[in-house]
Parts: sequence; C-alpha cells; structure tokens
Amino acid sequence: MRKFILDPAHWILLLVGIGAIILSLGVAFAGENKLQSQALSMTGQLNGNCSATLISSVRDNESGDVKTVFLTAKHCVDNDKADMFIDMPVYQKGRVVKKDRYIARLLGKYFNADLALVVLKDKQTFFAKTAKIAPVDGIPSMGDQVWTVGYPLGLQLTVTAGLFGSLETIDYPTIGVEYFRATPDVVGGSSGGAMYRTNATGDYELIGVTSAGHRAFTFVAFYTPLEVIHNYLKVALPETVK
Repeated sequence: MRKFILDPAHWILLLVGIGAIILSLGVAFAGENKLQSQALSMTGQLNGNCSATLISSVRDNESGDVKTVFLTAKHCVDNDKADMFIDMPVYQKGRVVKKDRYIARLLGKYFNADLALVVLKDKQTFFAKTAKIAPVDGIPSMGDQVWTVGYPLGLQLTVTAGLFGSLETIDYPTIGVEYFRATPDVVGGSSGGAMYRTNATGDYELIGVTSAGHRAFTFVAFYTPLEVIHNYLKVALPETVK
C-alpha cells in the first residue's frame, strides 16, 4: 500500500483549512448562544398565553424609580384596565428553575396596527439587557435568515429559525393590512414575540412582532413590519428607536 505523505507546505494549508472550519463553527455556535442569551433575558410570557419583548428599562436619576416596558401584539391585550402578569423564566442547563412574575398594566395601543406597550408596576427592578430595535431601513432581503422568539401554546420559550419572505397584504384584523411574511413556525402563544435579524456586527436586532399564522401551513407566519414599529415607538417610546 502506498503511503500518502504531505510535504510541509501542504501540511500548513491543511492546518489553515482545519482552523478556518473550527473558527466558522465557533462563530456559528457563538451566534446561537448570543441569541439564546438575548431571548432568555428579554422575552416574557404575557398572561400565560402570549409573548412580549423587553425593549426599555430606565431608572429616573431623581426619584430612583424604574420604568420597564414590553412590546407585544395588540390582540394579546384584551382588557385595557385589568392588571396583567409577565413571567420571566430563570434557566439552568436548559431547565426552568423558577419564574419571576411581574404585575403589569397597559401603557398604550397603536390604533393603526397590531402593537401594544405594557409597563411593569414594579418600579424597583432594573433590567440591564433590552432588545434593540433595528434601524428603519434594516429590512432583510428575501431568503435571509431570521429568528422568532416566543411561547408557543403557552409552553417554554422557543427560538425558531427560518427565512425572510416579503411584504404581504392580508385581511387581518381588518381588510388590507400589510405584514412581513417569514417561514419560522409560530402557533398560538407566539403572538407578541419578536422576529430578529443579525446586523453587520453580528448583533441581533428586532425587526418584527408576531401577529398571525396560517391555520393550515405552519411555515407561513405574519409579523408587524419594522417601519410600522418605528412609526409607533417614535411617538409612544422614542428613546427605543433611532
């Protein structure tokens, strides 16, 4: 049998190639861990049957009071005056070991889209990590990878990958409403959760809010678009958008 022997130059090329593969895998796993970290710390379960994204937590310099606000879907907030609760799970090795529950109230609804803001009654707890809203022109191209985060069927937090589609007009909740369409699977309970993309630096930015899914096809889901989110937040909570 003939032995296969590499000369030094080929060994160098082989080692460089292996190093590149390991580096690329490391970057991929780091990206997944980064999103998981953000999802775990920034996504709450609203009233046990919807999802909400932490977008602002600000402490007043004079009073010391903290104002913490979550973005969700308007159809998740039926009773404008009733108290709500938001559960923030604490994970260890993939298992929920406890849930921190916060009482919340409606801060506002967007008359023109399926968006709402919910504020915690707790004025003491400060959250260091909040979701970043993508710039208004940060819309992915068709076929780019995106991720959605939520609590499908009221179960534990779930991160689902898929591909970005396009703007789609459907008759929900009224005739002729425009949404982003993308392929991550969503079901009841996912509503109000965020859709993310990665920017040039590898950071995850919110580009949509889960609003609806097709009853027959799990890979057809609709999200309130980034431009609409900006239109709402630049009036309702301007410090969260640029």
